[in-house]
Amino acid sequence: MDRKQRLKLELARDRADTWAKQYDRIVAKRDQIRDLAAKAVATFRNATFSVTVDGVPYRLLLLNAGSLKALNDLARYVQLPPFSADDKEQLQQLDKEIPVAIRDVVPIVEPKLASRRSAADAEEAAEFLLDYVSWGLSDGIEQTLARITPQEHPDSTLADALQPAVGLRGVLNAYGTPELLPITALTNPLATFTAAQKFPELARTINNQHEYAVVCAPPNHSAQDLVRALEAAEA
Repeated sequence: MDRKQRLKLELARDRADTWAKQYDRIVAKRDQIRDLAAKAVATFRNATFSVTVDGVPYRLLLLNAGSLKALNDLARYVQLPPFSADDKEQLQQLDKEIPVAIRDVVPIVEPKLASRRSAADAEEAAEFLLDYVSWGLSDGIEQTLARITPQEHPDSTLADALQPAVGLRGVLNAYGTPELLPITALTNPLATFTAAQKFPELARTINNQHEYAVVCAPPNHSAQDLVRALEAAEA
């Protein structure tokens, strides 16, 4: 292999190496985001509790500043760029074949670092890398890697809890129709002696340390039905 061919191979090796390392970082980051989101889902589901008012069963989730980490962990997962089966098929060789080829081609591109790897393996790896990079450039590997890379987004606030980009609504849908209320919608009526006596457990649980309540109501009911029931007890 002459100097010009070796230079071309070095460029191909370096580009393939960049792609493989980028892919590895992307997959690791996406896995981390997925794992944190799974913990957030468990946290929110475990924090919900049931309350029955006037015979109507509701499921409540109370939110405060301490909820923000889990809320944003969930939002980062919901906002991940799509990573389709076609994308995975296009990029699959970056995970195994490319690192092996980069190792095997060392006797050609860096003879001083060569070990006992065979010349045949090196030639085969060189041909593979050249063909792969040529194909990868034409097939848009760099564009795919850029598209599936997790992006930074502004942090969500508690007021955003049920927005589609956060994903909490999907976590709680199984409990009923989720609605977000400022905590004062519940604490104000519960502050009266009569309401506190009628709903003692609710009065103990809900307080102004929370900022919002997500109320999941059963079919044909809403969060406002709960509020009206509490206000009626206040009278």
